Amino acid sequence: MAMVFQETSLVPPMTVAQNLYLGRLAAAAPPIVSYAAMAQLAETWRAKMNIKSINVDARVIEMSGGNQRKVAIAKSLVQSPRMVIFDEPTRGVGRELFTFWSFRHLFHPILFQSVGGRNLHKAP
Repeated sequence: MAMVFQETSLVPPMTVAQNLYLGRLAAAAPPIVSYAAMAQLAETWRAKMNIKSINVDARVIEMSGGNQRKVAIAKSLVQSPRMVIFDEPTRGVGRELFTFWSFRHLFHPILFQSVGGRNLHKAP
């Protein structure tokens, strides 16, 4: 389970890549840090979430509130949670991210994964 709070749980002086990697560590990722893997993870989620930053080495504190919120959402999603609890996650985020189709595409791996041979989106 992951949570996205109204107030972000980011470390402002750290970069986008470092904050996203903290999310992976919360999901019991190996503690050995590979910069290449961290940068690749961040670049993948930067594209998925349409995070506007110069690069993944940009410090979160230098980003707009909406982009910080996107990083916070991505930080929870890199954990591959079975459930995500949101507390006003779209506050300050551009509308383009949360259209029905983009929301469905973003959360598809979570919403439509199979558990115990049953697909979660189908009735029992």
